[in-house]
Amino acid sequence: MSDLFHADVPESFIRRAWNTMATAPQHTFQILTKRGEPARPYVVRMMEFKRSDLERTPMAIGESKTERIEVRTTPSVKALLQRVAGASHKNITDFLLDAGVNAAEDAGVNQRVFRVDAARWRAFQGVLDRPVSGKLRLTRLLADKSVLE
Repeated sequence: MSDLFHADVPESFIRRAWNTMATAPQHTFQILTKRGEPARPYVVRMMEFKRSDLERTPMAIGESKTERIEVRTTPSVKALLQRVAGASHKNITDFLLDAGVNAAEDAGVNQRVFRVDAARWRAFQGVLDRPVSGKLRLTRLLADKSVLE
């Protein structure tokens, strides 16, 4: 078990995990964290999420690429991008699109309007921040020898 919103977890990993959860509504996911502030944009987004959002996201399954984006760059930047894309086992188009979508999502998260009122957010954060209570049955269970010992 780990904390998805731990300071050492990269933002790109959190986005990939969240996108995976969003595209798998047949499953139930449990996110554990003691860090309410970093989790807030994701929780708010989840509460506002509509199924139709999937159809509009650049990563929608089955969506074909029909639009063009032209980019001018220097030969050294082009060589760098080709080298890194190849090392990532991607063509330069997929590499640039993935990086661009991640950057756009980061920018969008920072510009999001939150619709959780202050009282509810404080209550939610209070639950996350309260001390862990002792679990007598869990303590006993962990004190017993394992069937493998």
